[in-house]
Amino acid sequence: MADAVLEILRVIQGDIAGLKADLAGVKTEVRVHSRTLNILLQEGRLLRAAVNDFAMENVGRGGSNPPRPQSPAA
Repeated sequence: MADAVLEILRVIQGDIAGLKADLAGVKTEVRVHSRTLNILLQEGRLLRAAVNDFAMENVGRGGSNPPRPQSPAA
């Protein structure tokens, strides 16, 4: 009886070791995907800012844009 229990525990131990190895690979993939997602989010924010700047430059009536105020020269 004790031998059967020990054999079951060894099998479980082997399964856990395999799961640990699989989990290490998953963690690596998650880090790569997380980094890629952060880069895409940053590029999306930069693109949104560029579009907003472009839209602010092109606002006006009848095609004439008032000049933008200049900051005082230092």
